[in-house]
Amino acid sequence: MYTPTLVRHVMVRADASSTIGIGHMMRTIAVADEFASVGVKVTFLSKELPSFIANLLKQRGHFLQGLDLAATATEVEDASATVSQAASFEADVIILDNYDLRTEWTRHVSSNCHLPIAAIHDLADSALSVSLLIDPSPFRVESDYAELLPISATCLTGTDYAPVRREFALARTASIGGREFTGNFPLRVAISMGGSDPQGLTLTTLDALDQLQGVEVTIYISKISSHLANIKHRVSRMSIPARLVQNCDNMAQQLSGMDIAIGAAGSSSLERCVIGLPSILAVAADNQRFNARQLEQFGAATVLHDFKADSVRRAIEDLINNRGFRQQMAAKAASLCDGLGVTRIAKAITGLISSTNLRPAVASDAEFIFSLQSEPGARQFARNRQVPSLAEHMTWFGKRLEVATNFPFYIVEWSGRAIGFVRLDATDDAHTREVSISISRTVRQKGIGLSALRQLRLTHPQPNLVAAVHPNNAASQRLFRRVGFYQVNASQYRAKGWGVALATPSMDA
Repeated sequence: MYTPTLVRHVMVRADASSTIGIGHMMRTIAVADEFASVGVKVTFLSKELPSFIANLLKQRGHFLQGLDLAATATEVEDASATVSQAASFEADVIILDNYDLRTEWTRHVSSNCHLPIAAIHDLADSALSVSLLIDPSPFRVESDYAELLPISATCLTGTDYAPVRREFALARTASIGGREFTGNFPLRVAISMGGSDPQGLTLTTLDALDQLQGVEVTIYISKISSHLANIKHRVSRMSIPARLVQNCDNMAQQLSGMDIAIGAAGSSSLERCVIGLPSILAVAADNQRFNARQLEQFGAATVLHDFKADSVRRAIEDLINNRGFRQQMAAKAASLCDGLGVTRIAKAITGLISSTNLRPAVASDAEFIFSLQSEPGARQFARNRQVPSLAEHMTWFGKRLEVATNFPFYIVEWSGRAIGFVRLDATDDAHTREVSISISRTVRQKGIGLSALRQLRLTHPQPNLVAAVHPNNAASQRLFRRVGFYQVNASQYRAKGWGVALATPSMDA
């Protein structure tokens, strides 16, 4: 039986269609992107998938494997096919995001392939045999799953774990800081009722906004929507400026330029929170009710439980005419979700398998670090190849710990034993850190360095990272390439961070 000790290959089980929408795929793509950025292969296992989603996976460097199953396949049949594919692809972990696959599916997979299952699930209504449960719903608590998960399972809840694509976090500062609540018109209104909008809520919204002065409208919809032809016709007859965007592939950039959004209360509502966009929400499906209620109670959105043209018009007029109301809602939304959830999810999934752990270095680690630096060949490729004296080392170590708050210094542990270190040092660029890593010769060739660097990147996603690698150090060159660094010159490697300014700026007018 294959027992993984390092995450090399993640398999995602998710679907998308005009009926179920594309939300499950988009949030798993967000997690997949984060794994790919640190050198992990991701394969999507799907039974239904629109062609533009398949193309999106390819563009982002992921792999796709179709499931040849009937539409009426049972959970156990689906699970059996998944187990077979997981073995064939030598997957290390399975991510599940599918409301149709719950108790029987997770029970069968966990019993027959012995791989950890991480489920993204936000309903708290089914028993799930998983190792990790992620529910990003606002103010969801772990106790909601007390009777639904194995005792050994880890449960991560709340918007800190929202699987939002990293482009929203990158757009966050510019959007929040740049959106001016001046009252100038026209206000830019985005309409986004999900990829497929099976209930036709977009048409209701257009009816509500037609002839409303002081706004211009952009409608976002995918080509799989059964209402697309009617939406196109309705847009052509609008008396106010209106444009239609199909299969949008830069939603964060698009929404960052908007003043108000009208959209469904699903996972995309948390994307809008990240960029502080005042929103009017429709409950497009029963599984969105909890999310909508929490956002409404917190003041991060206006929720229309009876989504009709007259109620939409009243709600949008309230936002248009009350700049302070828009400003307050934007601040509440932005404070709720920072957009870094995918790094936390990827780190947690990595922890299901890895025996490697990073803990902050403390004063009592000084002699261990000295012994590590004194191993034969340890400084062969260092800038300074001379091993320091113990007294010199103790002086340096004490000073280095004093700045560890800003420049983290970790001890790498393997199966509970200290076997190396990894740290982030200052550079001339305030937004860049230099990585230094050393693993004891006694435990090399076990993937520990690779695991440690992946955890480091997931723990500190914001700064750019550089590493000085000697041109003759082939092993370190391979290591940094495998974890997503690219070569800049003969002796330097670099990995791009998310950007460092993600804190919510002041929303004062």
